[in-house]
Amino acid sequence: MRTLVTLLGRPLAETIEGAGGSAYYLRFLARALDEPSVRAAWRDTATTPASVHLVHRRIHALLGDLPRDDVERRLEWSAMVSVRLLAEHKRRHHDDGSQPGALARTVRELVEMQVALLRCPTGPSSAVPA
Repeated sequence: MRTLVTLLGRPLAETIEGAGGSAYYLRFLARALDEPSVRAAWRDTATTPASVHLVHRRIHALLGDLPRDDVERRLEWSAMVSVRLLAEHKRRHHDDGSQPGALARTVRELVEMQVALLRCPTGPSSAVPA
């Protein structure tokens, strides 16, 4: 699961350290996610690259015990969280000079968080206590 989640997030993380990339790309994406038309386009699977479809299918297979709608929602949340957290990382570390290893640490933590999100149990036993 960690490898698959990393495959989804690594390209975004690489935009932070990539040569010639826009310093504001991830921040733009993070803000654009709040726009309803952008959210609708994001959900349009016809425009999703085949490689992402493949990774999503493999994640679905690993989470076969969860309802499909739950997995789809969590994959969408995972993508949104990735964009927002990597944009925040960019703002904190790379605009003022990054600490060595900061991006690698952020990616590791992001992957662990997303794996937990994807694997979280559903149903009454997972309800938030009152």
